[in-house]
Amino acid sequence: MRRLAALPVLLAVAAACAAADEPLKQPEGKAGPFRVLIDRIAQGRNTSLTYRTQAGQKEEGGPQAKRTVQLQVEVVADEPGAAAGLTSFQVHSLTAESGRRFVSLAHYGGMLDSPNDRAVLRAYLYVPGCPPESREIRSLEGEIVAYESAGEAEIEIPVLGGKLPRTVEKAGLKTTVRSLTVQGTDVQLAMEVEAPAGTTLANLVNDGTYGVLLVNGEGRPALPSGGTMKTPRPNFASYRLGFQALRGEPGTVRLRLGYRGGSRKVYPFRIEHIPIPTRTTAPGNAN
Repeated sequence: MRRLAALPVLLAVAAACAAADEPLKQPEGKAGPFRVLIDRIAQGRNTSLTYRTQAGQKEEGGPQAKRTVQLQVEVVADEPGAAAGLTSFQVHSLTAESGRRFVSLAHYGGMLDSPNDRAVLRAYLYVPGCPPESREIRSLEGEIVAYESAGEAEIEIPVLGGKLPRTVEKAGLKTTVRSLTVQGTDVQLAMEVEAPAGTTLANLVNDGTYGVLLVNGEGRPALPSGGTMKTPRPNFASYRLGFQALRGEPGTVRLRLGYRGGSRKVYPFRIEHIPIPTRTTAPGNAN
């Protein structure tokens, strides 16, 4: 009978850590008119041990431990109106202590939804490999970019029975519908938006419509079928969009977009001594 080769078997033990028994002081850092706060901290531990089932074979190495940490961050505006000017939030570095030295932690993250929230924005940071013995994130550094003034505009350009091009100006934004090409129930739209020099235009919609809606004379919307928005310079945007299933004639083009003006400011921030939870048993399960 052919002998089977010995196969390694992997055993894994995972532990999820809850918050420490004592309430923690919320770590935070100042960034101009904003405060950056650590809202939640979570960690995970995974220990693996590989052994062989064939008698007489020695084990190779001992248990292998892996530790992950996730932070939830919130940005709060201390000054009225500052929230609208926030353009970007970035974290550049995370460090932790490993033995007697500090190490840089690889990390990635993204934005979180924050509807009906005091926070200007929320984000998460995930550290896939944190030193097992570290009791804290030693430092978190990043920056916020914001403009002096900012806002949102909702603009309507009536096109029912009118000649094109047609221009409407609102909040200093000049919006021009250049052309509407109708073929049956399909429509091709060409439109431009120009803002004063020193202003940056921003798309506020992520569903592929670029914040543009086409409705008929009765206010019924057509279905978007794709297109492009290009910004050859910060204060100018051009749209080439398609719509389908339009009932009747085009009535109104509706546009929603953001704008930012004034000087661009960069606010660095640094948060130190972010504690990592140490309890490894769930409440009520400790022996």
